[in-house]
Amino acid sequence: MEKYDKILELMNHCGESPKVTIMMPTHRKSPDNKKDKILFKNLIQEVKNTLEEKYPPTSYEKLLEKLNVLYEDTMFWSHATKALVVLVCNHGIEIFRLNKPLKTKTKVSNIFDLLSIMTYEEKLGVHYLVDLAKDRFKLYTIRDKDINEMTDHEIKNSFTELYDDFDDEGNLNVGSYGGLQGMYHGHKEKSEELKKDRNKFFRYLDKEFIELNKTTNSHFFFAGTKENINAFKKLSQKDYYHDLAIEQPLSSLNQQSLDEKIEKLTKKLKEEAIDQLRKEINSAYSSHKIIKDYDEVKKAIKEQRIKKLYIKGNVSYNHNYDKILYHAFENKVDSCVIDSDDIKLPNDIFAILW
Repeated sequence: MEKYDKILELMNHCGESPKVTIMMPTHRKSPDNKKDKILFKNLIQEVKNTLEEKYPPTSYEKLLEKLNVLYEDTMFWSHATKALVVLVCNHGIEIFRLNKPLKTKTKVSNIFDLLSIMTYEEKLGVHYLVDLAKDRFKLYTIRDKDINEMTDHEIKNSFTELYDDFDDEGNLNVGSYGGLQGMYHGHKEKSEELKKDRNKFFRYLDKEFIELNKTTNSHFFFAGTKENINAFKKLSQKDYYHDLAIEQPLSSLNQQSLDEKIEKLTKKLKEEAIDQLRKEINSAYSSHKIIKDYDEVKKAIKEQRIKKLYIKGNVSYNHNYDKILYHAFENKVDSCVIDSDDIKLPNDIFAILW
């Protein structure tokens, strides 16, 4: 509900200030991303022109200042996704980087344009890819088809970092050993101590992943040897450890192969989410728990009878949809916009009752 809370808090502080929404496509890589800042400057001017036509200067000076500060922030424009949505009023600003392309649009009104932020694809959110070895790991985020290494987490990256008293020669009969993945000699079979150390490290990771999942509710995919992946999943069979995996270390893949495998993972996630939604809608229909009339849905939200609210995204824009989304946020109703043709919807707006 973090996104809901941010929007609701901003709305509650805006008061009578004009509410400005700016949405635009953005680019991850140079030189295309250099155009983003120029486009944003042009959109600020477009917003300014609209404000000057409709409002006195004192009612929008601060929000223009906030937009100009964002424009001047060089670091902000050096990191981008596929789209940007900015909600701003005199009393605050909220920024959303989206992974679904958007058309350029500005809106100046008494309510923000919320539909683009709450799409079903965006609700799939960020998931994790664990590049797993016997004694170390790397953690990546997956969003849409993009993968980025996480370097700011607090999870220990290696067994030796976690256990300072690890004896890197204790498992050997002969020769030398430089870590759990190093080359060694003298073993007729895999060391039981080696397996214990690996399991010890994997149990630690599992504990940390549990905590990470509590705050993000994300899926975890694994990359690495089949042996290591199976060993980890044997220790912990959480339902957010996805069955689909990359059964080789990421370092062994070229960029094209990696992109293809990541696309396969994200496609599977989307298919599962859509299938789950279909089942949920069919179940609600059979139980007579779907309502489709706008006024009835609005009333049910206030009465806290709504379990989930859905709005069809690929229809003509309707100002009332933004209003009803705001009321849904106020009442902590799980809401999203569906613009996928893969899902047959019962109406442009509908709700599932508790």
